[in-house]
Amino acid sequence: MVSIKEVLSLERFSNFKLINNKADLSREITSVDITETPDVKDYTSQNTLMLTTAMNFRDDQEALIHFIDELNSVPVAALGIKLSRFLHTIDDKVIKHADALGFPLIEIPENWKLGQATHSISTYISKNETEKLYYALEVQQRMNSMLIKEFSVERMLNQLSQFLRLPLILVNPFYKVEVTSNDFNNNQKLLKENMRYFNTVYLPEKEHLNVDFNSKIAVFEVRAFSYFPYYLIVSNLETISYPFSHLAIEQAINSLSFALYKDSRIRATEQEDVNLLFSSLIN
Repeated sequence: MVSIKEVLSLERFSNFKLINNKADLSREITSVDITETPDVKDYTSQNTLMLTTAMNFRDDQEALIHFIDELNSVPVAALGIKLSRFLHTIDDKVIKHADALGFPLIEIPENWKLGQATHSISTYISKNETEKLYYALEVQQRMNSMLIKEFSVERMLNQLSQFLRLPLILVNPFYKVEVTSNDFNNNQKLLKENMRYFNTVYLPEKEHLNVDFNSKIAVFEVRAFSYFPYYLIVSNLETISYPFSHLAIEQAINSLSFALYKDSRIRATEQEDVNLLFSSLIN
């Protein structure tokens, strides 16, 4: 998804200004809407970027504080205010209140119409999500092709690492390294750093941790077996500059799960054959 930080970093929106310094810019935007009514809470979707001229608050910025509380409870991604028609400044107490919530307040420039801003941001979000979908489908096609060609799990992991341009580690259900991509062959320091994160951060908190694509390391369960999952550690996430998404990694994990399960069944069948051979020799 697209974050507030990403939108504000784009050249086309470079004159959009953040009003409060302690805003949470990692908030994600899935849609953009315009309102001039203060009772919009029950008609607004989560992660909406709400735009307004704030005409209803020109003589009562105390009411703007209540409005921010209601939007934050949805939760709305941010509030964009055009400070030129009705409001020209935001009171310090409003800014401090937004800061306390981590709620972003964005100044929409005078030369931007709210409809124009809505269209531009919505178009960017739509294009971004479409690119992520195509990328995820490409990952799926590549992984399925490797399955059909009966690539080993190690070779699949290395091919996936090259395609994603990210170092990968596969950890077995006993929390030991099963396979690593070639990135770690001459970089044991990076391997130790990733395993330290896995053992000291991820495992103790895995029930409460959410995947953050803005972090350096992320861990995903690979459920080849119901009760004893493998784990895929993805490193250097902060270097991504292409349409990587949770959907893309899900496609890769599904294929890895199938490959691990297939390998385990092959080994089990081979062991059964050995057992039958010894049994026939004894009898």
